[in-house]
Amino acid sequence: MASGIDQRSLLQSALLLRPDNFTPLSRTPWAGVKLSQGIKRQVVAPRKILPIGESWELSADPLFPSRLASSGQSLPELLASFPEEPLPPIELLVKLLDTAEPLSLQVHPHDDDPHLLPHECGKPEAWLILAADKNAGIYLGFKQALPRQELRRHLEAVDPQALQALLQFVPVEAHDYFEIAPGTLHAIGKGVTMVETQRIRSGQSGKTYRLWDWQRRYDTNGKASAAGELRELHLTAGLPLVDPQLQVGEAYLQTLRRFPAYRRPTRGVELREYPPNSYSQVQRWQVEAGAKFSLDLGKNWGCVLVLKGELRLNSGYGKKTNVPQGWTALLPPAAGPFQGKNPGKIPGDYVVVRART
Repeated sequence: MASGIDQRSLLQSALLLRPDNFTPLSRTPWAGVKLSQGIKRQVVAPRKILPIGESWELSADPLFPSRLASSGQSLPELLASFPEEPLPPIELLVKLLDTAEPLSLQVHPHDDDPHLLPHECGKPEAWLILAADKNAGIYLGFKQALPRQELRRHLEAVDPQALQALLQFVPVEAHDYFEIAPGTLHAIGKGVTMVETQRIRSGQSGKTYRLWDWQRRYDTNGKASAAGELRELHLTAGLPLVDPQLQVGEAYLQTLRRFPAYRRPTRGVELREYPPNSYSQVQRWQVEAGAKFSLDLGKNWGCVLVLKGELRLNSGYGKKTNVPQGWTALLPPAAGPFQGKNPGKIPGDYVVVRART
């Protein structure tokens, strides 16, 4: 463990996080290979085709935390190393996702849900679409209203086409953005790559209730197998959260979709800034080679994901951090304002997530 002085000095610069915090396929059997062939190609072994469903880029979840690249210290350990002057909690979970198959049909609870265990919390989330195959999309709510008991009958049946016909399918493309509040019936379709931001209470893990999983069977390693097991469903806890009378059609979809403010703050820099929610705000920066920009998160935690190219960050203390493609840097409170520069020869593509305390 570093001394208190050394630990405090850590917070004066952007901190590189280990870039290989990949969830196992047993948790994400729907994983695609586009992260290993694209954003993470400099992180995984050269020319290796590795299915990656989720890469937890920023996580203080005690079950699957991010770790500092320099020391291996987990973010919960970092936060606990300042007992005399406690740091604000990190209640952001930021993931990269890639889907070769649809995710299960899900709903997230509120924090006061009676079915939550002591270590669990609700999980509001938001989706920023990075890329999508032709005809790819997501499922949000229903095409038309139906009674909850009819929905239950379809969820318990073995006819995937009948249930799928009830769901509202939404085609997506790069830069689309959606807020997925607790109680929203949702599923990510196949062929989608995204950044997913979630709010997770300090010291807890966010909960998902799975309502349906397309009647798929998997072995213990997360591979499709006719001899495998169906994944566990949570109808008793999850179904009462869904309102199939109100979560219907285009009107409902527009309550979830958000549009960015687009501007060019300096030459060679394009910024899409999405409306903030109660816990975070997402920005996407696209920066030409050699261009510079300023990034000020105030006294909030944040992070920057380098999707393409590279990034050089100078903190408010004059400390430099180089962030390669496929890596994420933690931005400590009050370490800014940061001055960013694309030092490479190709355009840079960065996603910034700022916590809102």
